[in-house]
Formats: sequence, C-alpha cells, structure tokens
Amino acid sequence: MWRVVLRWTRNGTLAALALGVLLTLGRAEFMAESGGHSEDFRDYVFWIPLMGIIGLVLSLITAIAFALVLLAFKTLRRRITDSPK
Repeated sequence: MWRVVLRWTRNGTLAALALGVLLTLGRAEFMAESGGHSEDFRDYVFWIPLMGIIGLVLSLITAIAFALVLLAFKTLRRRITDSPK
C-alpha cells in the first residue's frame, strides 16, 4: 500500500514541477497588475518550488485517499469470498 502512495506522490510532484518550469519559461505573472512587467527572469523562478510544494501536498492527499479506498475494497472482497454460502 505504501508503494502506491509513494508512486502517486512522486508522479504528482514531478508533474507539478514540470508545470512550474513551464510557468517560469512562459513568464506567467503571479498577480495580475496594471503597469510594467518585470524583465528579470529571476522574478518568475518562484513558480518551480511553489508548484512543487503544492503538487507534493495535493498528490500526497490524493494518494493516501486512493490507498485507503484500495484497502477498503481489498478487505470487503476478502469478507465476501470468506463468507459461507
């Protein structure tokens, strides 16, 4: 069960980091402001760790929920197959 959680968490975090890289390269603004735009690339690099942390937390929550559902169905299936007919 923990392998499932680790795999889901790893893959979700990597996907979020990839999204962070794309947002950085696309120079996405964090907050829409009227006025000038920053030309310094370092102003956009915060997307990578931010998306990594968000991806880690969300994928960990999703992975734990999925693992609990798998465990519940495994227990239910065991009870159904072990019950006398």
